[in-house]
This record gives sequence, C-alpha cells and structure tokens, in this order.
Amino acid sequence: MEALDLQLRKACNTLANFYDVEINLSIGADVAASVTNDDATEKMSEGIIAAAGKEKLKEPIVTTGGDDFHFYTIKRPHLKATMLGIGCDLKPGLHHPDMTFDFDVIPKSVEVMTQTVLNTLNP
Repeated sequence: MEALDLQLRKACNTLANFYDVEINLSIGADVAASVTNDDATEKMSEGIIAAAGKEKLKEPIVTTGGDDFHFYTIKRPHLKATMLGIGCDLKPGLHHPDMTFDFDVIPKSVEVMTQTVLNTLNP
C-alpha cells in the first residue's frame, strides 16, 4: 500500500508539473494490505490437505485487495495470519453489487478452517 501511495503521488506530481497546475491529494481512509506469515500459511495448507485433499491445495497468490482486518498483523506484529481462498466461482468480483458465488463450497471451507485450528492447537 505504501508503494501504491508513492506511485500515486509521483504520478500526480508529474501531471501537476506537466500541466502547471496544483493537485491536492487527500487520503480519505487508510487501507492495509495483507501481511501473511509462513507458519500460518503452512498450517492452513495442512488444513486444506487434511479436509479437502492435496489436489485442492494451490500456490498462494498475491492480490491487490485490502481490508481493515489486515491491520491486526500490522498493529500487532506478533500475530500470525494467512488468507484462505475457497474457490467458490465468485463473479463478477468481490463486493460487486451483483456478486454471486457457489454456496455449496461453504461446508468444505468450514472443514478446512476447523482442521487448521485443530492442527494448530494439537501439532
């Protein structure tokens, strides 16, 4: 998010200089990017394999998404976190007013989360 902010400010400065105008930026809200932990990601991977099978485990991805719960690991760096994508055929996009997804994957996702918690508590 810091890199995006820096690039935005550079672009605005370039445009302001090119057009000889003043651009005033105001950040209305602070959005945090995900900070994941390798140990937490490994525990989640184990939970996916145990609950859904190795063929369902995919390589982690990096997204441009941000959310307020990502502040947990920023404000409390000792916390270990990761993300779970459930493969629910979400369309046309997260938080879109016409968003739809396959509700049938929710029970298996609960199993994945349950197995991950059990594996974390009982290594």
